Amino acid sequence: MFRFGMQTTRSMTIDTERLFLREFLPEDAGQVYKLHSDPDVMKFISTPMAQSVDDADRFIEKQLRYYREYEGLGIFPVFTREHGLFAGWAALKQLDLSSKIEVGYRLHKKFWGMGFATEITRRLLRHAFEDLQLTEIYAVTDPRHLRSQQVLTKCGLRLIGTDHFYQKDLFVFRITNKG
Repeated sequence: MFRFGMQTTRSMTIDTERLFLREFLPEDAGQVYKLHSDPDVMKFISTPMAQSVDDADRFIEKQLRYYREYEGLGIFPVFTREHGLFAGWAALKQLDLSSKIEVGYRLHKKFWGMGFATEITRRLLRHAFEDLQLTEIYAVTDPRHLRSQQVLTKCGLRLIGTDHFYQKDLFVFRITNKG
């Protein structure tokens, strides 16, 4: 059974066929800033765009605290296995201020349409159900973000309604460990 508040010193990595995820390092701040300051990437996101590398530093500091508090969960940078390029990040974390766990991702434009979001989502769902023994996972999208909704349904998540998270009304998707 998954327990919140678990302390850990172990660093986590997750591999897929073409990608790997690891915990953030302070030196990743420049890459996070580039991702979070791209208006196309942030088009459907309710959080403000990064205004500086300091914003990205604070984002990473928050993730480092989260890793220590919630073993196996967090937001993780995503890199290509072939060249080690920073592709974006993927998340398996608390959904806004709720106790629900969500899966999500944010990728640089040059990696859109390559199937990376689907690959990451499937792998994080496997991690959630097999490694963490979670029973259900949620995801949220802006109702206008059709491509993200396609990724979620392709990965087995089903639209269950609309709810207010991250200061806006969003579509809510869910999957249980039984599919």
